Amino acid sequence: MTAEVAVVTGGSRGIGRSIVTRLAAAGFTVVSLDLRAPEDASFPARSLLVDVASAQQVEDAFAVIAKEIGPVDVLINNAGLFSTLRRRPFWELDPAEWDHVMAVNVRSMFLCARAAAVRMPDGGRIVNLGSTSVTFGMAELLHYVTSKAAIVGMTRGLARELGSRRVTVNAIAPGLVTTEVTTGTISAEHRDRILQTQVLPEPITGDDIANTVVYLCSDAARHVTGQVVFVNGGAAMSAS
Repeated sequence: MTAEVAVVTGGSRGIGRSIVTRLAAAGFTVVSLDLRAPEDASFPARSLLVDVASAQQVEDAFAVIAKEIGPVDVLINNAGLFSTLRRRPFWELDPAEWDHVMAVNVRSMFLCARAAAVRMPDGGRIVNLGSTSVTFGMAELLHYVTSKAAIVGMTRGLARELGSRRVTVNAIAPGLVTTEVTTGTISAEHRDRILQTQVLPEPITGDDIANTVVYLCSDAARHVTGQVVFVNGGAAMSAS
C-alpha cells in the first residue's frame, strides 16, 4: 500500500519540524515547503524551497509533488510570521509590513489550499495553524492577530466548500510553543508571563501541536471539520 502524501509548509524548523517528524513517524510520505532548507541530514521529508506566498511557486511545487510523488492526501498550512515581528502600536505599522504579514500568514494558506484541494481526488485533510490570540486579542501585534483571525474564517469557509469532496478542514490554535525559534527570539520574562495565563503549568511543545495534527489527519477525526482546536494549556479558558 502506498503511503499517504502530506505536505507541510514551513516544515524545516520550529513547530513545522515537529509536525514533519511526527507525520513521517506515523507513516506518511512528507514534503516540506519552506524558504529555508533543513539544517541536518536526518530531516525525514523531501524538502522543496518555496515561497508559499507566491502563486507561481506554490503551483509549481504542487505540480512537482503530483508528478513525482502522487496525489496529495494531507496539507498542513503551518508557515507564518510571529517571532520575528516587532511589537508596536498599530498606528506605527508600515502598510508594507501589514501586507507582508497578510501574504505569509493568510495568502499562503489560500494558495496552498487551492493547489492541494484540486489534487485530492479521494478526499483529504487540511489543517491550518492559527493562534490562541484570536480569543483575547494581542496588543501591539495587530497585523499578526488579524491574520490569525482570518484563518478561522478561511478554515470554516473551506470546510463548507470541500465537505462534499470528503476533505475535512480544521485549525489548531496554539498558545506559545517552546521551540528553538521562540527560545531565541522571545524573552524569558515574556514566556513566563504567557505561561502564567495557562491553567496547566507545563510549557507547550512542538510535539503537542504535532500530535494534534496527526489526530486530525487520522480516521478517528473523519467527522471533525470546520473546528478550531485550542492547544494552549487552558490559556483561552483562563482569559474568558
